[in-house]
Amino acid sequence: LNVIGMRRRGWTKEEIHRLRSAYQAIFFGRGTFRERVEEVAAQYGENPLVAAVVSFIRAGSRPLTMGIRRAQPGTEL
Repeated sequence: LNVIGMRRRGWTKEEIHRLRSAYQAIFFGRGTFRERVEEVAAQYGENPLVAAVVSFIRAGSRPLTMGIRRAQPGTEL
């Protein structure tokens, strides 16, 4: 996420935090991608910013690139 850009555009810390939490849950959570999207939609559905991301993903008009999260030494994903 472009947090610096969001700050420059006047997003509040709460908005950024909520979108970041939803992003982490969608792309790095447990379960299938579809399950994670639906879980985030249920959990954050009232938030218009998160709803826009979920709507974009559900539309499927563009392919998404999944990030790779590397484990820190001594931890397990």
